[in-house]
Amino acid sequence: MVGVILAAGYGKRLAKISGNTSKCLIELNGTCLIDHNIQLLVHFGVERIVIVIGHNGGHIRQHMMDHFPDLHITYAVQKPPRGIADAICCALPEIGGSSFFMCLADEILVSPSIENLRSAFQKPGVEGVCGIVKSTVEQITNAYTVDFNQDGRIRQMKEKPRPEELYNNYRGTGYCLIRPALAELAAQTPINQIRGEYELVDWLSTGLGRGLKLMAAFAGEHSININTEGDFARARALLEN
Repeated sequence: MVGVILAAGYGKRLAKISGNTSKCLIELNGTCLIDHNIQLLVHFGVERIVIVIGHNGGHIRQHMMDHFPDLHITYAVQKPPRGIADAICCALPEIGGSSFFMCLADEILVSPSIENLRSAFQKPGVEGVCGIVKSTVEQITNAYTVDFNQDGRIRQMKEKPRPEELYNNYRGTGYCLIRPALAELAAQTPINQIRGEYELVDWLSTGLGRGLKLMAAFAGEHSININTEGDFARARALLEN
C-alpha cells in the first residue's frame, strides 16, 4: 500500500498566514498541515509515500528531508494544478501499479477511523473507498454528497450540490482508498465544465459508470478542508477539544 498526498495547490486564500511558503506547511496546533496526514498514513501502515507537488514544491521537499528523513518519500510534479484526477495521473508512474491511500495536504481528519476505512477496502470486489463524515448542509455543499445503500455501496455522487440535492447528512472527503483499476480511470475523467479541471467526483463517477464497486465508509468525527482563515480557526478548535 502506498500513501499519496496531493500538495500542488496555490493556497492563495491563506497567503496572509502562509507567506512565501506552501500552505500545507502552515502549523496547526504545533504541527504542519501536511504532517498531520504523514502521521495518519504511517499509522495506517503505508510502505512509502508519494507527494504531488507544484507551486513551492521545493519547500515541501526540504521540510520532508528535515523532519522525515527515514521515510521512503518520492515526488510527482503537477504544474499547473488541474484537479485531483489530474494530480493522480501525474503520480501514477511513482505509484507503480499499487493500491494507495490518497489524502489532501490541506485537509485535516479529526479522530480518524482508520480501521473502518481498511475494513471497507478489504471487502470482496471493492475497487475504491470514499471516506465520509457527518456534516452540516453548508459544509456538504462546499464538497460533495454521496448516495449509498445500507451496505455502504455507492450508487452516485454529486460535487458542490445545492441544498435540495443532498442525499443525506454525510460529506465526502479527500480521504480515499484506491485500487489500480480505478486509478487507471483518472486519465479518462472528463473535464469539469464549470471549474475547467479534472475533479475527484467526476473521476469516481467514471468508475461507477464502468461498474466498479465503490464503498462509502465513515472516516472520522470531522474533516476540514483548510482554504480560509475561518477553516483554520475551526480546525484548531476541533483539534484542541
